[in-house]
This record gives sequence, structure tokens and C-alpha cells, in this order.
Amino acid sequence: MAEIEVNEQIQHLQEEVHKVVHEIHDQQEQHSHESHWINQVAVSTGIFAGLAAIAAMQGNFLAEEAVVAQVKAGNYWAWYQSESIKSDTQQLSQAIINSLGKPLPPSLGQKLDPQELEKNNERKAIAKKLGEEAELNLNRHESFLYSVVFLQVAIALASLATLLKRQKLWYASLGLALVGTGFMLWGSIPVNHGSSVPTSVVTN
Repeated sequence: MAEIEVNEQIQHLQEEVHKVVHEIHDQQEQHSHESHWINQVAVSTGIFAGLAAIAAMQGNFLAEEAVVAQVKAGNYWAWYQSESIKSDTQQLSQAIINSLGKPLPPSLGQKLDPQELEKNNERKAIAKKLGEEAELNLNRHESFLYSVVFLQVAIALASLATLLKRQKLWYASLGLALVGTGFMLWGSIPVNHGSSVPTSVVTN
């Protein structure tokens, strides 16, 4: 009887040891899986941060380009309007003097130079083109701005996923990062801004 009891106790101990070993093995596997997942979250978060930095830099560049184009457009509009006012004033003065039947003074008797009129029309066209370029750069700037916002939220969700150990939050962050990357690609589409400014208009 004593021998049977000893065997039963040994068997019971063996079962307990086996159970403990199995639990330790499961914990190790779970820890290894969590460690691998956390590494994936860390890598993805680093990628999100890098993309956000690129988007912010490109967005700032486009905003600066838009401001420069707006200033140039304003200068060309002022130049065009100044020449137009000068031409209109000359024509009006000629019409008034002719209606009074008086001879035109030499300063008003000169005919308008067709080349100057053509150059002034070119200034108007350039002003419009620069305005369109400024608007386009602002629209692209907004795309990069949205990209930065979505990527920053994705980084925040990824951090929460690590703290709370919730993979669903990480998947949500991946989705937001994908949207942010889409805005980034949309803003990066190259656009031909058209012909350059004619040298004759700039130098004259």
C-alpha cells in the first residue's frame, strides 16, 4: 500500500511538473509573440514619423512658393494696370482735345506703340499664370497638411496600441497612415506650370 501511494504521489508530481513546464512554454511563446508585435509597431511608428517629416517639409516649401508667386503676380498686375491707365489717359485726353477742335500737343500727338500694347497684354497673361500657380501650390500645400495630420494621429494610435496591447488600435493606425500617405502622393503629383516669363517683358 505504501508503495502504491508513493507511486501515485510521484505520478501526481510528474503531472504538476509537466503542467508547470507547459505553462512556462506558453508564456514564453506569448512573450515572444508580443515582443515581435511590439517591434512591428515600433518600426511602423518610425516610418509614420519619417513620412510626416517629409510631408511637413514639402508642405512648407509649397506654401513659400505660393507666397512668392502671389507677390510676383501682384507686381505684374500693378505693372499692367499702370500701363493700362497711362494708355487710357492718353486716349481720353486725345478724345477730349479733338472734341474741342483744338490741336493736339506733341506729348499727346504720339500714337500708341503696338509693341508696348502687346507687352502689356503679356504682363496681364503672366499675372494670371502666376496667380494660378500660387493657387495650385496652396492646394498642394493643403494636401500635405492633411497628410501630416493623419500621420500624426496614426503615430498617437500606434503608441496607445503599444501601451494598451491592443492590436486593433495598431490596425487603425495603419489605416490612417495609409490615408495620410494617399494625401502625400496626391500633393506630390508633378504639374507643368507652363511657359516661362518672356524676357522682353521682364527687361523692359
